Amino acid sequence: MRHNQTLSVLALLFLVISFCAGCGNQDPVADQSDPPADKLSIADFISHTPGNYRDYEGEGNEYAAFNTEVLYAKDDLIQVSNSNDGTTMTFIYRIRDNEILRIYREEESYDPPNMLEEGFTPNDETIVLKAPLQVGTKWQADEAISEIVSVDASLSTPAGEFDSCIKVETIYPQAKAYSYYKEGVGLIKNEFVAGDMKVTATLKEYR
Repeated sequence: MRHNQTLSVLALLFLVISFCAGCGNQDPVADQSDPPADKLSIADFISHTPGNYRDYEGEGNEYAAFNTEVLYAKDDLIQVSNSNDGTTMTFIYRIRDNEILRIYREEESYDPPNMLEEGFTPNDETIVLKAPLQVGTKWQADEAISEIVSVDASLSTPAGEFDSCIKVETIYPQAKAYSYYKEGVGLIKNEFVAGDMKVTATLKEYR
């Protein structure tokens, strides 16, 4: 039982950690022509625009569904609110030329101030996505090893059809996870698989 609880917690952490590229700045009805993968940059997968909103439907866990909103932006930092049926969290990300890095996280954060103006103490250093955006790019966070395994994945979601997606595989000691990102849109889907357990979060709405 404790083993299953641990995997469930790991699954939920994975879902909220890798959401970040779900804040892309593309209009849902805008042109979605696909530039070559080697021409993409990390900035294509995240937006500095406050008000960007993403809603994900969940399966496999009562807390798998979540939504995100960019609250504030300043220089290379964005402050994001992430909510599910259990809690609301605040994340702060730094967007560098070669990576998206989560540098702050706070649970039970229901009415956060503009921390980019008021100040904060970094308490995290988790890489969410790393350049170059090509097959074979790898990075590691603690015991988890992530790798871009495809740049032309296709997905069908409640939010629409998405082609030429980047697929990231993350391997944990007892589980695997997959994240799919679309240029200009961001995170499309997360999958977490451990034995018979499968937890997913799939894009339902974005604006």
